Amino acid sequence: ERAVRTSQQALEAARRLQKVADALAAALTPQEVLDAVITEGLRAAEASVGLISTLSDDGEWLELAASRGYEQATLDPFVRLPVTAAAPLADAVRTGEPVFLASLAERDARYPEPIGPAQPGGGLVCLPLVVEQRTIGGLALSLASDQTFPPERRALKVALARQAAVALERTRLGAAERALRARLSFLGEATAILALSLDDERTLQRLAELAVPLLADWCAIDMRATDGRIDRLVVAHHDPERRDWAQELRRRSHG
Repeated sequence: ERAVRTSQQALEAARRLQKVADALAAALTPQEVLDAVITEGLRAAEASVGLISTLSDDGEWLELAASRGYEQATLDPFVRLPVTAAAPLADAVRTGEPVFLASLAERDARYPEPIGPAQPGGGLVCLPLVVEQRTIGGLALSLASDQTFPPERRALKVALARQAAVALERTRLGAAERALRARLSFLGEATAILALSLDDERTLQRLAELAVPLLADWCAIDMRATDGRIDRLVVAHHDPERRDWAQELRRRSHG
């Protein structure tokens, strides 16, 4: 009977992980990966609420990327958490090892100085997100009641974090590649436009419009006049009303 129950639990765990894998495979952006983890991932991990933080470029901070179920007061300390903080999530990322806390009492014993209001629930799991031996962030899962963490439950949660890390890195690399291609395309088109004439205001207007919204929400091109004044030649904005307002200001300044 025990063997049958163990087998059934293993099948259920595999089914849950497969649902997470399907959701992650369909994700095309980092945000979609995070959404998949916070929805399907929470079900697979038997968690009530959770959050994901990504490691800053300098490796000094954990920056909140997505969350579900936490009150804002609980989330505030995690918006930008130092990796050196005495906190379960920071420990998991810093050491590369999962942190399993079975109850609020165990949390209080190991971390007597909480960084914010108590998180909901009893058990807490904090997992590093690791890709090719490189940590890119952390996943925290809060459970509704006190827990035990036998090896099979720990393995399930570690597998979830591994799936999430691989999918997150894949989409981040894909986004970076798409951004690079877009910028290379911009440079090619901008070069062609500038080759026409720098004296033609219509040429500069086309250049400004090309930059929006690829590089920024708005673009203005100014030129120093012979008397030292700075003249605004053209302006482009993704919002037509703001573009018209900026152009009206330009006309008044020239009037």
